Amino acid sequence: MQVKLTLLSDAVGDDGLDELTRDLCATLNKETDVSAKMAEGALEPGAKGDAMSLGTLLLTFLSSGTAVALFEVAKAFFERNSNLELELERPDGAKMVVRAKNVDAERIDSTLNEAREFFGEVA
Repeated sequence: MQVKLTLLSDAVGDDGLDELTRDLCATLNKETDVSAKMAEGALEPGAKGDAMSLGTLLLTFLSSGTAVALFEVAKAFFERNSNLELELERPDGAKMVVRAKNVDAERIDSTLNEAREFFGEVA
């Protein structure tokens, strides 16, 4: 299953969001079974080269249990910047938004259950 993940934050500028996105991509590829890559965006008329969609990754889930791994990595990113939001979008257009408060110790189990339902049999 391929899922689009978009990082959102009013607290960091474009450069900070780009850096966080690249860091998240590298961390997911290194520490989980999720295959993550930077999303390519639409080019402006007359622009050259590949444009990147700011804050957006394409995730491919390779095994069961990936939702848990994804949220463990997300939790570490939320601890560094509590203003972040993760928006996950399935190919059918369904979306799930995760905020720092959703991955604290009190809510992690319910968030993981929501994620398992969102990802279906893959998670």
